[in-house]
Amino acid sequence: MKTLLQRTDSLGELFILNKVEPTLKLLFSITKIVYTNLLFVIFILYYATYYKQYPGSNAKLSKYFQ
Repeated sequence: MKTLLQRTDSLGELFILNKVEPTLKLLFSITKIVYTNLLFVIFILYYATYYKQYPGSNAKLSKYFQ
C-alpha cells in the first residue's frame, strides 16, 4: 500500500519517506517513553520528600491501621 508521496519519485522524496520517517517515529516513541518515566520518577520523589518532611501527616489514619 503506497502513499501519494511514494508514487512521486522527484527530488528525493522517496528517500525522505523511507529513511527519515521511520527514524522520526522511533525517536518520538523513545522520547515519549523517556519523558513518561522521568515524570513518574519526579512524581515518586516529590511524594517521598513530602512524607519525609511531614512524617505525621497521616497520623489520623494511623490509629485505624495498627
